[in-house]
Amino acid sequence: MTNIEEMIRKTEDKLLEIGIDPSMLGFGYIVDCVVYCLLHCVNVCNISITKELYPTIAQQDKTSASRVERCIRTAIEKAFSNSPNYPDSLISGASGKAANSTFIAYVVLMMQREI
Repeated sequence: MTNIEEMIRKTEDKLLEIGIDPSMLGFGYIVDCVVYCLLHCVNVCNISITKELYPTIAQQDKTSASRVERCIRTAIEKAFSNSPNYPDSLISGASGKAANSTFIAYVVLMMQREI
């Protein structure tokens, strides 16, 4: 198993643990975002999610950046609503759920600690 395959598998395991539904398109897009950040970003806070990350993932998956964003948001919202394992540290703001960028940064940081 290559390093990238192992990163993908560990990211999928982390998302399943949080409660992201693997049947949703957002699941795959979150995996792609996290792996991209792990491979290409020194500091996840320094990447522009809307101007760099979403367009890169969209191009890779032959879709639009807005669709990537929407699918990720939907997957996060569903996990927030349905999963007892949704991390309390991600509950913030008026809606109570994490923003896409916060959620992606959280998963990237969790993965960096495991690598």
